[in-house]
Amino acid sequence: MQGSGPDQQRRQGAGGGQRVWPAPSLAGPSAGGGAGAAPLASPFGVGISGAPDAKVAKALGGASFADEAEKKAAGDDAREPEETFSEHELRRELLKEFPMASPAGVDGETPASIVPLDVEMPPRKRPGRPQRWFDVGVSVEVFADNGRWCGGTVARVIEQVRDAFDWGGGGAPEESDYQVFYNVGAHRMKHASDVSLSREFLIQRFGMRPWLWQQWAMLQLEQRLRFQRDHPRDFAELDSSEFGRFLWRKWLNDARNRDFREVYRADKYRGYLRERMMHPFTLIDKQTDDGSDYKITDSDDTSIYTYMSILGAGETYVFICFFIQACVPVVVLLNANAETDDRLGNSKHFCVQSGALYAKLLLLCVMLIYTIKVIPDTMNKFVERTGVLGGPLSRNIALRRVVWENKQDTMLQRFGYALDILLNISYPSMLYAVNSYVLFKTEDTIEILLNALAIEFIHTLDEEISATRWWDTTKRYLTAGFIEVAIRMTLQLHVFSKPALLCKQYGIPRKAYDRALKNFENKSLRDWDTAKVDVKDPALAVDAEERRWIMMAKLAREEGNKGAIEFFRGVEAKFEAVPGTAVVSCVLGAAVDSVGFIYNSLATEKNNKRVIFSRFATCYTWSKWEKVLFLPGVPKKAAVTRKQTSFGATTQKFKNTSLIDEIGEDIAYIAGAAGIDIYPTGETNARKEIVNVLFLHSLYTSVRKSIQFGETAGTVFSLVYGVLEWFAFVISLGFPLYMSVAVLILPICY
Repeated sequence: MQGSGPDQQRRQGAGGGQRVWPAPSLAGPSAGGGAGAAPLASPFGVGISGAPDAKVAKALGGASFADEAEKKAAGDDAREPEETFSEHELRRELLKEFPMASPAGVDGETPASIVPLDVEMPPRKRPGRPQRWFDVGVSVEVFADNGRWCGGTVARVIEQVRDAFDWGGGGAPEESDYQVFYNVGAHRMKHASDVSLSREFLIQRFGMRPWLWQQWAMLQLEQRLRFQRDHPRDFAELDSSEFGRFLWRKWLNDARNRDFREVYRADKYRGYLRERMMHPFTLIDKQTDDGSDYKITDSDDTSIYTYMSILGAGETYVFICFFIQACVPVVVLLNANAETDDRLGNSKHFCVQSGALYAKLLLLCVMLIYTIKVIPDTMNKFVERTGVLGGPLSRNIALRRVVWENKQDTMLQRFGYALDILLNISYPSMLYAVNSYVLFKTEDTIEILLNALAIEFIHTLDEEISATRWWDTTKRYLTAGFIEVAIRMTLQLHVFSKPALLCKQYGIPRKAYDRALKNFENKSLRDWDTAKVDVKDPALAVDAEERRWIMMAKLAREEGNKGAIEFFRGVEAKFEAVPGTAVVSCVLGAAVDSVGFIYNSLATEKNNKRVIFSRFATCYTWSKWEKVLFLPGVPKKAAVTRKQTSFGATTQKFKNTSLIDEIGEDIAYIAGAAGIDIYPTGETNARKEIVNVLFLHSLYTSVRKSIQFGETAGTVFSLVYGVLEWFAFVISLGFPLYMSVAVLILPICY
């Protein structure tokens, strides 16, 4: 989806004694290459050429070089009247896009309530330019780096020519050569696919039926995906976005969906709804797209704890590694305390300066290394694991945190997530703090050096194991795991098990629901007995290809054709705890990246939650989905009223805009409780996360969610984890202060 923004409006000089500035004078292209230069798009929506001075024009928002070149080519040397800008106008526009402070104390977001909504939706398309779907000032929701949709207003639209465009060809960029980005509050350069009209507005216009379709479509996608190299349905080969669009068209054109289709096709906002529904599919494709901000193969900081957090497997290696990392520093600390020389514990021996000169110099070097390397590394890892840094691992950890908060993971995955976060946040700080204490009590120079080196090995043991050749060389398993995380983010698994919650969530009359499933004893959409039958029924296949594959798989089983069974029915892929087969392959010198890849195509009679892309097989109850999918009602008219939304935002009514003039209806947008961005980005987001943990807000929300979903074990686990997370944050934030004091005291008093 492409975005939009109005061309930067020029303002003539203002009176009232205010200072005015002339418009920037930008020279046109040289005679040698000017007239044929293709226009670039500036952040202000004004086309400029690709000449060397284009960056200056882009920064200042000057007039089009192409327009000036055309005038010169036509022999018209007359210059337009010089434009001027008032200081008041410029200051107002500056603060509108880059506010100095927010009313509620949250940086980086313009209050949505003061931004006029007087633009066309979608904006009128200009010839030769990309389609813009939003204008500056439109209130939208943006998919932030923390994995959440948050409210904001479009502050700027940036059109850029793609890198693949050939500027030496002599032609101007066409519509398909552009890509559009948005600045939404504090969120910079957000792709058009990550910007949407608010969920509340779309629900009021189209109802909840599309959102129920999205749940069904995610399950259909998981069933279709394979972990099977060189297979057309392998997760690295399948185009999830294209499959999502196919499912949308199939559902939209279904005869049972006539009432929704009439509303949908008559509504000018149908394109915005479609793109919002496609976002989870786009997010999944980003996991494998080259150059994507979510491609985990571009990150080198993954550990075996990350694998357990994402895949819920590998626990044998995890527990062994955890035992080593916990045991070694404890033993070293106990041994150091057994020494007779107690410089720290006994006031008579404190700072006696009895250490040898060479040992003192070596200790000073170690402390300086900790200062210039360890402190930045630990703080960087702290920010990365809180999901606000912006790199591939941090973005994916943010998605994983959303799944954790929504309690959509298994207990083993939760345990892995807890270890991944706690050990990567607090363990390095604790380890180096203990080592500095031990080094202070060590007399021998060689022992100081050996202890310092040993700590480095223990610190990175979990990452070293995951980087070995026999683990997951190309990170295929981890990539597949994060795709499953993206699916889990969308699915509302808890409501599938409880018809009452499902009906309430999607506006389905309970009597209509029971009547639709009257032939089923189990009214839940999570029903393995029904699912294992439905996945083999060709009549329930989503398309002709799937129907043919089901029939071919049946014939292959009857013939005992193993190759055909593996192709048409698929193979089970698990990340096994002990990768013995991979170790043997390494000994033989084979290039391996599949750990414990099990070919067991006949084992699908039993639901196994460890099988990749079969985690939610209990929900493949297609015979039930067929009867439920069209039950949510369709609004006859988008009647927008002021009310509180589920997350504390407000739906507001606006009149006298071009939108109202065109369609004769009110339009709403979602602002935060104080009219600002609910989840800001960058440093503000990091501060918010720290405050939530330190003031136990994260603990409260996690325990409340577990209680809400009736999880007894999950409630206890959330409580314990919340307390440990609080200590981990305190230790990590206090570590720089501890090391600063240690660097001064230890070498002097040694």
